[in-house]
Amino acid sequence: MIHAKPAVFRSVVPNPLFPLAGDSVLIPKTDQQAQKQPCAPYWNADKELCLARHRELHAHDDVDRPDASVQVLDTKWVFDLKINSTTRMIERFKTRIVANGQPQILGFDCFDVHAPTVPMCEIKLLLAIAAFRDMELYQMDTTTAFISAALKPGELIYCNPPRGVDLGLGSNGLPRVWKLNAPLEGTRPAAMRWTQTSGIPIQSFGFVPIGSGGAFWMYNRPPEFMLLCTHVDDFLIAATTLILAERFLAHYRKHHLCKFGLAATFVGVDVIRDRSTRRIYLSQATLIDRLLEQEFAGIMRRENLTGNDLRYNPGKELNKWEQLCPCATPFDYKMPRLSNADSPEIIDAALVHWMQVVVGTLFYILNTHPDLVHSVHQLARFVHNPGPSHIKALDHVLRYLAGTGDLCLIVGNWTDTDLRFLAGFHSNADASHKNVELDFRGITGIAVFAFGTLLLARSFVQDQVSASSCEAEYYAYSSGAKDIEYVRLLLRDLLLFPDDALAPAMLVDSEPAIAVSQGPTQRSRTKHIDFTLALCRDYVMRGRVRLEYCSTSAQIADMFTKQLGPGIFLAYRARFMGFVPSLLT
Repeated sequence: MIHAKPAVFRSVVPNPLFPLAGDSVLIPKTDQQAQKQPCAPYWNADKELCLARHRELHAHDDVDRPDASVQVLDTKWVFDLKINSTTRMIERFKTRIVANGQPQILGFDCFDVHAPTVPMCEIKLLLAIAAFRDMELYQMDTTTAFISAALKPGELIYCNPPRGVDLGLGSNGLPRVWKLNAPLEGTRPAAMRWTQTSGIPIQSFGFVPIGSGGAFWMYNRPPEFMLLCTHVDDFLIAATTLILAERFLAHYRKHHLCKFGLAATFVGVDVIRDRSTRRIYLSQATLIDRLLEQEFAGIMRRENLTGNDLRYNPGKELNKWEQLCPCATPFDYKMPRLSNADSPEIIDAALVHWMQVVVGTLFYILNTHPDLVHSVHQLARFVHNPGPSHIKALDHVLRYLAGTGDLCLIVGNWTDTDLRFLAGFHSNADASHKNVELDFRGITGIAVFAFGTLLLARSFVQDQVSASSCEAEYYAYSSGAKDIEYVRLLLRDLLLFPDDALAPAMLVDSEPAIAVSQGPTQRSRTKHIDFTLALCRDYVMRGRVRLEYCSTSAQIADMFTKQLGPGIFLAYRARFMGFVPSLLT
């Protein structure tokens, strides 16, 4: 039986600045756990810094506990480590105070809580433009972001202080509490209030929002040009010159304290730049190593691996993850397809939790490993009740990662296909037909490229059963048309793809489906198709997309619809992934 791990250890390189920390540090879940560690002095020192910052910003007032009818939220200390991605040394023991905002009821205790964060597609687009134009890349990190914001007038939130903070007794004889002046992290309105506050200096500098997300910004004062992506308190900046970026930094620092430096790691993704070739490599090797470290023992046991199988490395001692005997593809093309038939009748809650945690981590790894899109989305169908075949398939994916952890998503990997189109903007769409294990429904695969970069990759099961492969493909093209329109609107707002330009191409391998999209066809064969879902014809007629035939062997979206053999899979993967040149020497 597989059980969720009660604690998380981080493997680090010892740092002389923190002699009490060894080569493995436990991330405490509670303050009680932190106080029992050898590293307790480091945690406590950062707690004092955190409280001092709260007092400096006047984030809350100490008041008497209100009437019992008034909601008082609990708070806790949250601990983490800041580790240098290159040296693997601890840079800081991080602590922060987080409130439990779950008891707050939307529409009663709070009203507007939505806060935008930039999707990975738009981050990749910013990086692709920066690589293409050889722009400067920087990142900013706002210090104590949430408590730098302000609550709306009349918005009252009370919190108990975290463990170890004694406010004494109030005039009513009860322990005193905090009355918040700023939205403490964890409260329902916190993200929205911070978004509103941080947007003030961004807009006053001259940025305008791009698209409808509210987290992608453009500053355009020729010859000065700058792009900005915001993810809560982390900003990614692409600017034509360092002077322009520093001017924005000075303006922003009039409102909030922040750190500024070259872009290295953004939202957990390492950014590695090669300016000589105008390419950027995106890696999540640290997260992959952490995942494999956690699951190593379980994989070895379930797969009956000895850790010394010399068939995979004859005559040499196995190193790092070679003991897992890495696989060539995420799914073995000879492996039986996954189905609900293998799910047990009685659900194992511990097994479900483990499966959800691992597959959830894999979903985030998809940001830099699109080669896993099909396999991870198929595994996600069974996280509610996994069986033996589902666990074996998950182990196969992890063993594939053991051999490809250093692979990166390449930004600016221009190919002959990209060079055919304006800004390299085109897409691929494909579908598999009559999958028995899916009640004969098809699987849609979509890939959208711009500036030599795979911006968006999707794989999902179609909602309806198709009577023919033409119909399955047509439904896939309708979904692909929406994705390519999303990217087209972003490029239009960025002044990179005018409305009067030739419609972006969608490369497809079904000539009958192309005929259906271009106008009325033989009614007897298409009368059953649900045209309320078939947006493709409308987009073609309005000149928003054009379908262009490509051979099945060149259809890269095929890897997002089915299990492929190593040969064709590796050929498709080379289109958008590779190693950093320094790793090849």
